[in-house]
Amino acid sequence: MVQFDNQSRQIKLKIVYYGPALGGKTTSLQYIHRAVDPTRRTQLYSLNTSNDRTLFFDLLSLDLGVIRGHKLTLQLYTVPGQVQYDATRRVVLSGVDAVVFVADAQKNQLQANIQSRKNLEENLVANKIDPATIPLVFQLNKQDLSPLTPATELNRMINPQGAPVFLTTATSGRDVMETFAAISKSAVAGAGKRLGIDGDEKALHRLQEQVRKALTPFIDADRQASTEMASEPNEAVEIQTLLPSDQPLEEIELMQEAVHANLAMTDLNSQLDTTRRRLEHTIEALGSISQFGRKLSTLRNPRDILQNLLEAACKHLYAQGGAIMLFSAGSLREFKVKFLIQDPLLSEVSPSGSSLADQMVKEKSPMLITLDPTRLQQTHVEKVIEAADCISAIVIPLVAQDFLLGLLTLYRDHDRLSFDDEDLQLATTMALNTSAAYSNAANWLKLQKTNQNLETQVAERTRDLESSLSEVKVLNTDLSEKHHALKQAFTDLEEMGRLKGELLARVSHELRTPVSSLLTAAVILADDEPPPPEVGARFVKIIRTEAERLSEIIEGVVQAAILAAAAEAPIRSDTDMNELIDSALEPLRPSALKREVDIRLDVQSGLPKIPCDPESLTTAVQAITKNAIDFNETRGSVDIKVSRNPDKNDEIAIKIRDSGTGIPPDDLPLVFDAFWQGGNIMTGKPPGIGLGLTIAKRVAENHGGSLSIFSDAGAGTEVVFSLPG
Repeated sequence: MVQFDNQSRQIKLKIVYYGPALGGKTTSLQYIHRAVDPTRRTQLYSLNTSNDRTLFFDLLSLDLGVIRGHKLTLQLYTVPGQVQYDATRRVVLSGVDAVVFVADAQKNQLQANIQSRKNLEENLVANKIDPATIPLVFQLNKQDLSPLTPATELNRMINPQGAPVFLTTATSGRDVMETFAAISKSAVAGAGKRLGIDGDEKALHRLQEQVRKALTPFIDADRQASTEMASEPNEAVEIQTLLPSDQPLEEIELMQEAVHANLAMTDLNSQLDTTRRRLEHTIEALGSISQFGRKLSTLRNPRDILQNLLEAACKHLYAQGGAIMLFSAGSLREFKVKFLIQDPLLSEVSPSGSSLADQMVKEKSPMLITLDPTRLQQTHVEKVIEAADCISAIVIPLVAQDFLLGLLTLYRDHDRLSFDDEDLQLATTMALNTSAAYSNAANWLKLQKTNQNLETQVAERTRDLESSLSEVKVLNTDLSEKHHALKQAFTDLEEMGRLKGELLARVSHELRTPVSSLLTAAVILADDEPPPPEVGARFVKIIRTEAERLSEIIEGVVQAAILAAAAEAPIRSDTDMNELIDSALEPLRPSALKREVDIRLDVQSGLPKIPCDPESLTTAVQAITKNAIDFNETRGSVDIKVSRNPDKNDEIAIKIRDSGTGIPPDDLPLVFDAFWQGGNIMTGKPPGIGLGLTIAKRVAENHGGSLSIFSDAGAGTEVVFSLPG
């Protein structure tokens, strides 16, 4: 009879191993317990009597599927084989869903097998169970011993209805799991019929397929079983019965009640064991959450936090795989996938065009999805999970501060138990912790970015202020320079004013004598009576001399105009130096001839044309040469030499040397001062207003060159005019 445990949402199917004493029932059950529960998560209970015992355990570690939302589990029992414990056997058979008859294949046990087989039918009838409908499998045990009753003969004697038969050796585990798998499938099929799903062949097939997948790994291991496994100790929780083995028959009802009480006690112990496992699972879950929380507290990058969630969830929930999906442009996109090529919920597109994951995330609540083979029609989600070869899934929305980030999905395949409510609770807690940590990390990054932006803004403002300060400093420097330039210009203007006044004084003084002489000569020559020829000739000579003197004064005024002009780069043209020097000397030759001064010119051959302003350069050469003539001795000489500067090959040097008396050392620093002539203008110095060397120096500097003067008293003077060549 199918048992429903609504508290733990389980359906329990009862399988009883029946047969003669010492036939291998206990050994078979011990083997199954070790095979399917090697970590001893469930207890194996022993209900002891005087000379025999009944074994019992809940087989909870197998995931046999789900029927109507309840997890399917198996309860395995053995019965005492001795006849005097028939009441115990009858009680154990109460509510049975399937029976494995373990026969002792030894020849001397044939009658014991037949008697026990008959006793099985009697006790089934006593429990109002039709022997023809109860799922039954025969296990012909002790195939490793001899002599044996031939399998065909033994099968004919105890299995007239032709139920499945397996030849086993329980001590080594040979085909024990094959037998167990066969009876489990039959029990599940029988339960399906009693629960009304036998009409849905597809659902019944899925349920049986789930059982097959759950037991296949143990069947494969069974085929490779060794005696080492069979010889392992198998501890059992023993519960001693209060009844003696020779209980009188008239008190059988009292014994039945005692057996019921002992079985109820074992069931309670099983429930306590289940509770213990749940507590252990809860402690393990709390430890996982604590470990996970400590890990989260060390992370500051939101992406690392989400990746850690997926890693930890797959590890602590024993998931086959999983994924984290985040919203991007209004729909979910894979952020991280573990042990999967692609999340099946994301890859499946619904009729509306959106992914199944997009639809599920709108629920905003954790979901536990477990395949239920008994459902008449699978949901779209269940079909997708089954197509991915999985049996259950957990789907949890990731919400941070009421903002939906995305989705966490976890999957288990047929090699694992289905997820349960405790798994869902653990995954939900981890997701909540992750969402909070993600939100904190995101806020921390925002704060850090804000601080960085503030630091950047402060740095930018500081740079702007520094730039402004630099500009102010530049402006101050520029203003200072302009102030200095303006002050210099004012000084220059004052100097020009002074020079202008001095020029006017000199010009007026220089003009007075020749003008007076010219007026006197003109008056005399204009008399009605012409003067004698010798007098006329003398006055003509005076007029000519004074006219030349006026010409020199005018030339000085022109030079003064050049000097007053602002210094600027000359307009250059390529000029032949021979032609330039000849042009400069031509007007001076009469004066040199008059003073009997010999002018000697030496121009280096092969000189290229020089880029210069020929007009201003001619004026400068002319002024220097005129001084050399005027301040020379009678019958003296002026040597003019034009050549490349031996010290600077890229310069042209014009050297003009005279044989005059020279310049006193005290006067040498004054020679470039405007209007300086080496004495008072009233003392009969050579004509002119004293601007020749000043003009020449200005011309040299405008050309990027220089003017130097060397003189020794009584040894003449040398002026060197240098300019770039």
